[in-house]
Amino acid sequence: MKTIYLTLTTLVSLLLISCNHETDTVLTFDAGSEKLINNKLEFSSDGGNANLLFTTNKNMQPVISIDYMTRDESEWLSAKGSVDSGNGEIMIHCDKNNTFNKREASIHVVVDDASFTVRVIQRPAGIVNTTYDNYVVGEKEQSKEIELTSNGKLTFSLRFDQPAWIKYDTTEQEEKVKLLLSIEPNGGLGRIAFIDVYVDGIKHSSISVRQQPATFSPDVVIPAVEAGSLYILLGDDEANIRHIRNLTISGSLNALDLYVLKQRLFLSGLIARSYPLRLDLYEVRIFEGYKSYYPDLKIELPDGLPYIEEATLSSETFANIDNIVSLELPAYLEKIGPHCFQGCTGLERINIPDDVVGIGEYAFKGCSKLEEINITPFSKLASLGDYAFATGTKLKSLYLPIGLTHISEFAFKSCHVESLYLDWETPPILKVVPKGETLSVPSGTKQVYESTPNWSNFKNIIEHNDED
Repeated sequence: MKTIYLTLTTLVSLLLISCNHETDTVLTFDAGSEKLINNKLEFSSDGGNANLLFTTNKNMQPVISIDYMTRDESEWLSAKGSVDSGNGEIMIHCDKNNTFNKREASIHVVVDDASFTVRVIQRPAGIVNTTYDNYVVGEKEQSKEIELTSNGKLTFSLRFDQPAWIKYDTTEQEEKVKLLLSIEPNGGLGRIAFIDVYVDGIKHSSISVRQQPATFSPDVVIPAVEAGSLYILLGDDEANIRHIRNLTISGSLNALDLYVLKQRLFLSGLIARSYPLRLDLYEVRIFEGYKSYYPDLKIELPDGLPYIEEATLSSETFANIDNIVSLELPAYLEKIGPHCFQGCTGLERINIPDDVVGIGEYAFKGCSKLEEINITPFSKLASLGDYAFATGTKLKSLYLPIGLTHISEFAFKSCHVESLYLDWETPPILKVVPKGETLSVPSGTKQVYESTPNWSNFKNIIEHNDED
């Protein structure tokens, strides 16, 4: 009897064991997921997402927990999972790492009586250290060495503003990388290249290499300029820039370009006599803003620079410049700001574009050599500010268009002109009119002007026909 009981007990136990083996949870991973579980899941500092896929003989939902290696570390991982008809998925999200420390954690997953663990590592935010991030080199062929240190693998990419003119090689020693540049000679205008620096495949920063232009001739033409690029094209070699006597620019300029012209090309004082400049901006369009054409280029500008509107020369744009002899203004210019040319003692002649509707106060005050201010009968000029034409000189001739209806009280104070040409059939009543020898007025209006205060002071008042 005892023997039978023991036999039955043994059979029951074996049966139970057999049943338990049949109900064990089985997890089968695809090749990629199995590799991550056996090794590690690694994220860059930018973070990201990863999925683990498996099949199972149970439809139990996963239970997930995360252990961080450092207790006071903020939670930077999240994971959720699901099982549907035997197909399981664990979805892992890693936040961006803005610290300079490597982060580690473990994700534990339990499905019924089976489990697995995924080790997660995230690289720190990339660090790159170098002495400078902006380099200026001369126009000759040369080599340049830049040393960098980093907490990750450094790679580089070159960007140019024109066909490639730099080649590079690298040498590595522990955390230091030496970037060896071979720079071709420059036979034209100034140019720039950017070296994009990547840490572990992620862009960290850009290093600029700016090359000075070749030696300028007296006559320089800079065509198709992009707004915000003169900083590069002209360079900043003072001795080279002073070779220029005639400069023609076409394309687009903004406030940064005008600032560059004033700082690098324009002179004042006795030295200006040795470097006379004729500047032609006729085919230029003026745009607002000090934005550089090269977004990665760092340019330090002084505070308080004047705001420039589109198609406008703002206040003091050319003020107190002594070496400009003649200037062709942009054809599509609409406004000349206050004090714009005040104190330009070398300026001899200037054409006012037909689209200009307003000239601000003191615009040409103190232009002690100015003999010609050319305004055509097609001019849209409508307003003049006080002392606008107070040049302190005697202009050879001056035409005032019929649309000029807003004239400040002292617009013509200290304005002298040999021959003044008007198309107004009704003389405007002005407190101050230009002083001069000859006044030419529309046919049939001579008597009216002779009887109008101030206009009657001209020695000779003559009439002209529309055809004249």
